[in-house]
Amino acid sequence: MILQRESKVPVWGFGQPGSQVTGEFAGQTKTAVGDKYGAWMLKLDPLKVSFEKRGFQVKIQVKNKWGESLILKSVNEPTPLFSQ
Repeated sequence: MILQRESKVPVWGFGQPGSQVTGEFAGQTKTAVGDKYGAWMLKLDPLKVSFEKRGFQVKIQVKNKWGESLILKSVNEPTPLFSQ
């Protein structure tokens, strides 16, 4: 994944309306809440140029059909920049 340097980086997606979303990247933790359609967006603070490998994690808290809270987690692990 390549991100624009020195500008806010929007990250968005869809879940259940009112679902809480947490994004973690490069030491930042940002949160958002799904709107009435389930759409959400969080913005990462501007980042400096870096060749450091970093993982990106998004957690979404949703409710199942019984009203129980579940946390769905997606993790993008760092991969090598260049293959040999």
